[in-house]
Amino acid sequence: FKALGGGLVAADSVAEAVARGERESSVTMYTASAGNHGMGIAWGAKRTGCQAVIYLGEGVSERIADKMRGFGAEVRRVAGNYEASLKAAREDAEQHGGILVQDVSWSGYE
Repeated sequence: FKALGGGLVAADSVAEAVARGERESSVTMYTASAGNHGMGIAWGAKRTGCQAVIYLGEGVSERIADKMRGFGAEVRRVAGNYEASLKAAREDAEQHGGILVQDVSWSGYE
């Protein structure tokens, strides 16, 4: 599901932007990941022409980060664990008007 979910969100988000008269590249998805979810978002973004910014905690291997970069994603490292990367992704998405795409939920997450 993680790879499929990222691709579906990217496709839907880009379709909505294009319907509003925007370019595919105007869509930016933000996420925190420890591997598979971020890979799905990176792949979906490349496939649809939008941008992906993926936050990884310090424990995630550089090999995984390089795979995400290989799909064109911007990888941002965060000191700390997954929770720290999730906090950074949420804050950045809110600040820049991007789309936060997560494979976990919390109260108020849509």
